[in-house]
Amino acid sequence: GRLDPTRSIPHGVSVITKIGLDHEELLGGSLEAIAREKFAIVDLANFVIVAPLSEEIRGAFEERRRETSAIYTEVPIARHSVERSGRAPTWRLHSKWGDAALSLKGARAAENAQIALHVLDVLGEDVTSSLPRLAQVEWPCRMEGFEIDGRDVYLSGDHNPQGAESLVEIVREFARPAVHFVVGLGHSKRIDDFLSTIASVPGAKLHLTKTTFRGGELDRYGEWKAKAASMEEDPSISLRRVIREAKPGDLVVVTGSLYLTGDLRTKIVQGFFGETKAIK
Repeated sequence: GRLDPTRSIPHGVSVITKIGLDHEELLGGSLEAIAREKFAIVDLANFVIVAPLSEEIRGAFEERRRETSAIYTEVPIARHSVERSGRAPTWRLHSKWGDAALSLKGARAAENAQIALHVLDVLGEDVTSSLPRLAQVEWPCRMEGFEIDGRDVYLSGDHNPQGAESLVEIVREFARPAVHFVVGLGHSKRIDDFLSTIASVPGAKLHLTKTTFRGGELDRYGEWKAKAASMEEDPSISLRRVIREAKPGDLVVVTGSLYLTGDLRTKIVQGFFGETKAIK
């Protein structure tokens, strides 16, 4: 955004993905305020590729476009489908250049892939030949799956209400009898909005823990403490217990802080929680 040091680097192309409420203490308390901060990356006569704009932020974008004489493409809403025949659901993008299997999950994966294809087009690349690469993308802690002692465990560092909504959309496609959410949120996050969203998943069980950086005491969870299936200050102890207690066919999802998911990922790949293999 406006204060990011990368703005000091001259650039001919600016890319703006979907804008949501996050880091309000730095960027502003409304979508429009945050959008103005984000749109500040656009320089004079840039080519701009932007995610579909809501009416709430369109005015801020048009204002920046007039100030910079930018040439912009508003990416159309991504068309996608979901294949549910395997162990985990997979998403497929239907673009004007052709269909593409996606390694990442959710409507958000389709949206971001669609934006990436438009960027390649502006840069003069052969978009059609790039489509197969979308099935090879790896993004740690972005609904990244591991089988640990026979249980399916996914890490997804979603930490704001929009991220929670996206995560719920993905998890619902798994259609598992129970979903164990191991959750640790930073001190500045919207706890009620986040937890109420993920608690809406059928069979949801909340296991509250502390995040490893910029977290707070468990008392921050307020009334959610009484609704949780478990509470544990140490995230490693919490995850180990959930893996042990989850039944075959259940889904375990670690979410909230990226610091939390990143630290637990390190332990997972080191075999700290038991025999582990990646789920592709």
